[in-house]
Amino acid sequence: MNKRYIKMLSGLGVGAIFGFAYYYYIGCASGTCAITSNPYISTAYGAMMGLIVIWPDKEKTDETLPDSIDTADGRFKSAEHTEDVL
Repeated sequence: MNKRYIKMLSGLGVGAIFGFAYYYYIGCASGTCAITSNPYISTAYGAMMGLIVIWPDKEKTDETLPDSIDTADGRFKSAEHTEDVL
């Protein structure tokens, strides 16, 4: 399995545990709370929150650098003008 998928599955698992723990320890006594009154819904909600927190970002490549940066000498160049800007 890919390392990224293991990280995402662990985020799902930890989030589900926290979601169920929230239902069990805090919960909703009256039963009118939409998320915390049902253990399945609170567990699924926690799993989704865990997945959102752990979701991998896009990897940055050299293609994502803007055209206005001259990486050879570290100075910025304007895209419209050829003279250097300090």
